[in-house]
Amino acid sequence: MGFERKHLLFFVSAVLTAATIVAYEPARHNGFVGYDDNWYVYNNNYIKNGLTRNSVAWAFSFANQVGQTGNWHPLTSLSHILDVEFFGLEPAGHHFTSIGLHAVNAILLFLVLQYMTSKTWRSAFVAALFALHPLHVESVAWVSERKDVLSMLFWLLTMLSYAWYARKPNISRYMVTLVCFALGLMAKPMVVTLPFVLLLIDYWPLERIRNPFFSSFSVPSVSLRRDSAKGFVSSVAKNSVAQFSVLKLVFEKIPFFALSAVVCVITQIAQQSTWAVATQENLPLKARLLNVPVSYATYIEKTFWPANLAVFYPHRGLDTSMWLAVASLVLLVIVTIVALYFWRTRKYLLMGWLWFFGTLIPVIGFVQVGRQALADRYTYIPLTGLFIIIVWGVCDLLESIRYRKIVLSLTAAAVLLPLGVLSWRQMGFWRDDITLYKRATEVVPDNWWAEQLLGNAYAQQGRYEEAANSYKDSLRILPDSFEIINDLGYALLRQNKLDEAIELYQKTLPELPNISVDPLTLVPNTVTSPRPESGKMDAIIRCYTEAHFNMGEAFSRLERDDEAIKHYAEAIRIKPDFLEARKALAKALIMQGRADFAIEQLEKCLELAPDSVDIRATLATVLLSQNRIDESILQASESMQLQPDSPMGFYMLARVYQKQGKTADAIEAFGKAAELAEIAGQEDLAKQIQAEASALKTK
Repeated sequence: MGFERKHLLFFVSAVLTAATIVAYEPARHNGFVGYDDNWYVYNNNYIKNGLTRNSVAWAFSFANQVGQTGNWHPLTSLSHILDVEFFGLEPAGHHFTSIGLHAVNAILLFLVLQYMTSKTWRSAFVAALFALHPLHVESVAWVSERKDVLSMLFWLLTMLSYAWYARKPNISRYMVTLVCFALGLMAKPMVVTLPFVLLLIDYWPLERIRNPFFSSFSVPSVSLRRDSAKGFVSSVAKNSVAQFSVLKLVFEKIPFFALSAVVCVITQIAQQSTWAVATQENLPLKARLLNVPVSYATYIEKTFWPANLAVFYPHRGLDTSMWLAVASLVLLVIVTIVALYFWRTRKYLLMGWLWFFGTLIPVIGFVQVGRQALADRYTYIPLTGLFIIIVWGVCDLLESIRYRKIVLSLTAAAVLLPLGVLSWRQMGFWRDDITLYKRATEVVPDNWWAEQLLGNAYAQQGRYEEAANSYKDSLRILPDSFEIINDLGYALLRQNKLDEAIELYQKTLPELPNISVDPLTLVPNTVTSPRPESGKMDAIIRCYTEAHFNMGEAFSRLERDDEAIKHYAEAIRIKPDFLEARKALAKALIMQGRADFAIEQLEKCLELAPDSVDIRATLATVLLSQNRIDESILQASESMQLQPDSPMGFYMLARVYQKQGKTADAIEAFGKAAELAEIAGQEDLAKQIQAEASALKTK
């Protein structure tokens, strides 16, 4: 590689890096978002612990990781672990990593295309489109989508090593390519389409295919210059690239297709285990098929006009317009026919179109995963195919005009500058949950999921009135959603609108009040209470248990303890490990003076949370009221061992001493408890304890 060419490559790479950093600069102000970042990062105990033996083992464990995130992508999980190791849970560091990977991907894309085509400026323009297009913001701004930028890194390394192998095929180069591909699969399963793309680059630009489509005519071979070991530039020159039949090239990639097949099976198992895959019942095949051409057409539209981008686009199901689906299908057929027509003279058309079309297949909705009709993040890899068509096509169209270089330069600037500005602006919408979801509700009509997420974001900030309004807007669009009804009921409950909350549940979930409970065993016998059928999502179970729990809370605040107990018990029947429901049930039983049943529930609570000092303190109090002194002392002692600086252990010990008539010991324990409460900043508790101690002294 010549000295000037090296400097040109470095210059382009530096410009791509600088442009990427400027376009994504708002990320330094952005935090995590509640949309999956909790599962993937800040509430994931394995990730939060940083780089440890257990966290690495978890990242590669299929059962454990799928149970936590619903996906198996060990390299992506390792990248989050390393981020925490270096940056802790400071969001800026995690965003910096994603931006850095995106910049590296842009550089790699430029070098790969330049290596295969020798077209420096065309390759640079494609890479710049990749770096600055707003559709790619979601993959970079959303920490949970680290898998996009990381998988693209190994995707491009696989392409680069494959082009290197194609120049001089040997087993070592082949194995390097295969390893890069395997690493990509461990970053995100969407890389399964890469073997297909390798066949496409065999067709163009590597031109390794002899007699394509099994026809009798041949294609002139492309010659490549032998570069130095450090070189990245290929060109038409002395040495020919060997050409093969399509069948031989397919056979060459059998190990790649085999790995893809294995990962497809793993991914299907993982996603079905979380009930994320839509079924015929909740999303009929007809609805999915209608959405497929519409999604393809929408992606094309947003490539050329990237406006009104959102974190979520709701699936319309059977409400998808048939005319829109047919029109979209006609568009796809026309583009395919045009690409096939120019398959010999403008090979980039067919290659780029099939790249775009083929790499979207895993996420286009034949097998529907999630609730969305489409997603910006799904375009991170596929759009490169369209970018190649756009850049090579424009350059060919302007081949014979005067001042061609000036016109192309001005055109590039006129396209890239607005894209960079739009990406910068779109990045700002990822600042926090409320900004992100509010934007989605503004630009996408009837966005029920964004409205619900916005309500959740308000609720997390204690803004329950705004949360209730968002939930009501969501229910207006999706009136039969148990999950949204439950969220709205909770928001009303937190506003102390108890009657309204109860009325909501009784009106929309008429099954809830029809519960009978055996007063001796507290085993509820539900007549019409819903039981999730096999194959339903875990979210349905969570919805019903929380609905019963919220009903119990509402009745409890209205001092209607009998009805509260029924609903707490039903929540536990559906979900026996629902700790908060068991604690609330125990409290309601205590209020009714049913100490034996309360003790039973508190003991089960301790089975779920053996390190809870508060539960032990409550249990010790109830045991003491039943003159079960030794057991009460045991619970108080356990509390003191678990948390020596907690005032509750000494407080309970003081109560026991008081019950036993050991006044001096009780006063001493009260004093220690009050001291610890003051140290902990629990002034109200300290005053209460001091008052009890004073009352004891005066007796």
